[in-house]
Amino acid sequence: SGELQDESQCTGKSTTGKRWSAVLPGSGAPGGLATPGVGKYHPRLNKARFPPMFSGSSVALVTPMTADGAVDFACLERLVDFHVGAGTDFLVIAGTTGESATLTKAEHIEVIRVAAERAAGRIPVVAGTGSNSTAQTIDLSRAVAGLPIDGYLIVTPYYNKPTQEGLCRHYLAIADAVDRPVILYNVPGRTGVDLRPETVARVAVHPVIVGIK
Repeated sequence: SGELQDESQCTGKSTTGKRWSAVLPGSGAPGGLATPGVGKYHPRLNKARFPPMFSGSSVALVTPMTADGAVDFACLERLVDFHVGAGTDFLVIAGTTGESATLTKAEHIEVIRVAAERAAGRIPVVAGTGSNSTAQTIDLSRAVAGLPIDGYLIVTPYYNKPTQEGLCRHYLAIADAVDRPVILYNVPGRTGVDLRPETVARVAVHPVIVGIK
């Protein structure tokens, strides 16, 4: 999350050297979601690579645990079923509410796997894979890429207090590394850093970045 040497990396060229531009309506590119047809089209992304936008009532699911601190996977499955039955529009799994910062990598992946497979396309699943390390966030995001998830929720790097340029580079590097929609997560009171509106506008032209919490 350091300073950018070339501001063009945030305005038209990714940190890996690939060039990209905003996806415009009518591109006709195929979708890539595990739960197609859910949500509303955003004007900028209509018929684009990721046509359905996340909309409605979402729930950041807790990660239930037993008395000895182990993940209670049976309870996790019941929670997914409950929200399917209650009409929740989509779930965030292993976000900050879901103890993401205290799960081991193996637990983190397994929580996402169990929840996504239990959802089985009945409700969209967004995987919380953000951390204060760009490399670790990419690694975890790729580790769950083969699961039936519909997108990623990526929190701003906590504790590090990166600059706005650093945040821009962080999010673009992640967006280049994944093939599903990315939702930015800005929670300054918890992370110690604020993702400013002008920075959001800069990274939002990347076609994979579709929303902000």
